[in-house]
Amino acid sequence: MGAGAGSIACWLAARVAPSGQVVATDIDPRFLQNITRPNLEVRRHDIRTDALESDAYDLVHCRNLLVHLPDPEQIARRMVAALRPGGWLVAEEPDFTAMVAVSRDHSAADDFDSFLRRAYVRAWSRFAKSLPVLVDKLGLTDCGHEVSGSVVRGGEPRARLYAETLRRSRSAYLADGVLTSEGYERLDRALHDPAFAYLAHLSVAVWGRRR
Repeated sequence: MGAGAGSIACWLAARVAPSGQVVATDIDPRFLQNITRPNLEVRRHDIRTDALESDAYDLVHCRNLLVHLPDPEQIARRMVAALRPGGWLVAEEPDFTAMVAVSRDHSAADDFDSFLRRAYVRAWSRFAKSLPVLVDKLGLTDCGHEVSGSVVRGGEPRARLYAETLRRSRSAYLADGVLTSEGYERLDRALHDPAFAYLAHLSVAVWGRRR
């Protein structure tokens, strides 16, 4: 669900080939259209409103999806209903509240932390913490969860990706007063500076098996 560019879907298709099948869905599947694996089906699908087969799948997976939806519990229940008895639900969501500069002597450290506090005050930034409780409500068995994180240095691919995300959101942040032009320039330089390091967002993964 919410297959994005298809990295997980392609990995799954390779793992279950040749006899297994994978369905990759997204509300906007344009980044999936060039995938040609014979055991991978791509569907345009809105999990909020479009029909989904019941009792059909051994595994339903989503990553960075529930956090963006207004009623994640309802969506998770739809995913559970799509599982065969004994099938597994796996969900991974980001927690932005732990992000912090770890290079405390860097000139941009306070700017980075201040920006994060202003940018991620909304409830969705903390949603992932509630995932284990959400799974408990779904009536699944063999439930578990895992939290992972990493320190990223400026100039590394993930830092450059974050810099590009900030660039694309720059106008909105400036309009909302979350950033100033000078503050944005300092953050952009830091995210390309190997001397700057920060704790990236945590990833909370949960899983459970349908009875």
